[in-house]
Amino acid sequence: MSRWCEVITTHPSLEPPPPRLGVNPFTRGPHTYHHHPGSARVVIDGVQVGSMYWAMDGSNQIIVLGDFSAVDAVAAEVAAQLGAVYERTADVRT
Repeated sequence: MSRWCEVITTHPSLEPPPPRLGVNPFTRGPHTYHHHPGSARVVIDGVQVGSMYWAMDGSNQIIVLGDFSAVDAVAAEVAAQLGAVYERTADVRT
């Protein structure tokens, strides 16, 4: 995952999600939530078109979500940087 985190900070179309302000469920006070370091926003021309996450199940995979017509090229490029293969899975939801 360390290589993936490095790619997030160096790839021009990836960026870590910003922290968000929320409510602590225990204290009911304000709390700043930070995203997992293995998550990234896919941003093209200043617009977020998807996201990518390092799989937490130990499978050594990156999960890709979003507008595949925009995210595919970034996912393939990132896979090449990591020495991996990107295979888009079909969305079977109707």
